[in-house]
Amino acid sequence: MSLKFVVAIGYSEGGLEPLLTFFDHVPHDQATYVILRHIPFGQRGALTEILSKHSKLEISEAENEMAIENDKIYIPPSDSYLTIRNDKLYLQSRFVRPHSYNFSIDIFLESLAKAKANRSIAVILSGGGFDGAVGVTHINEAGGIVIAQTPASCTYPDMPQNAIDTGCVHQILLPAEMPGIITKMSILF
Repeated sequence: MSLKFVVAIGYSEGGLEPLLTFFDHVPHDQATYVILRHIPFGQRGALTEILSKHSKLEISEAENEMAIENDKIYIPPSDSYLTIRNDKLYLQSRFVRPHSYNFSIDIFLESLAKAKANRSIAVILSGGGFDGAVGVTHINEAGGIVIAQTPASCTYPDMPQNAIDTGCVHQILLPAEMPGIITKMSILF
């Protein structure tokens, strides 16, 4: 079975609750989900354990050259940037300098746009900063779909607002509304 589409979800501060709400509403729809989050370098979060209470999909920590499958969630380790090519995930070491910015969302979205073109969906949830704004332009230009969380519903609205400001966002929604819209929009794939 070929991959139907890849949904990349980026978030930072204040994004865990919207992420869990999103997955409370995700059906088994033959999609692949990649979660891109800002966590401190070297820290192992409890996201897999927490998310498993909100989704029946299998959750895996991404490994280098790992083939992706439908109906699975992939989470990269905090010390790596993640890219995708030929339906495989690739890890790149993330060197961190004091006060350096994490571009994990932009890096993955750019590779996703090249790899999956109009079979790519970017979701930007709550977070501070501007990571994701460049990446959503790549997804949009490739014919993919871009969805941002309604800024008024965010604890930290910068990331979704910066994505919206690019003019490349197709839908601005609450997290609970996103999976239904994604399912409807994916019919075009």
